[in-house]
Amino acid sequence: AWFAEHGWWVSPNFLTDGELDGLAYGVDRFYARDLDVRLPAVPPGDSDGYQPASQTLQNDYVSLQVDEIKTFVLTPALGMIASALSGHNSLRLFHDQLISKAPGPALVGWHTDRSYWLTCSSPDMLTIWVPLQDVDLNNGSLQVVDRSHLIDLG
Repeated sequence: AWFAEHGWWVSPNFLTDGELDGLAYGVDRFYARDLDVRLPAVPPGDSDGYQPASQTLQNDYVSLQVDEIKTFVLTPALGMIASALSGHNSLRLFHDQLISKAPGPALVGWHTDRSYWLTCSSPDMLTIWVPLQDVDLNNGSLQVVDRSHLIDLG
């Protein structure tokens, strides 16, 4: 009910240390380019782990490339939460991203995730954000505009 009204929800910690350690290991493998699957084409910037000090590095489809990340993305608890929040019994993983942000001001401004996925035939989408370090308002936590999911973007 909270999610339907506000458009966001913060879960309590429920992931195990083993699940998070496996994900961190997979992330390290991805940036070291130790891939289980090499995609035939990758988006620009996804082909190496170099990150200038002021850059936000965004890598797409990482769960298709590294087994530990795939295992994490398909963690049953994540699917159960997404199902409960969305009210749907059937879900589809549309996209995944690994975003690494250097310390300092954000380089990504306010936006709706929907604006990035205009090829999706349904506006009924859910983003799950999993920080890989402790975050708060002082060091870069995700911020949302309460009830912004109710705004008609045309």
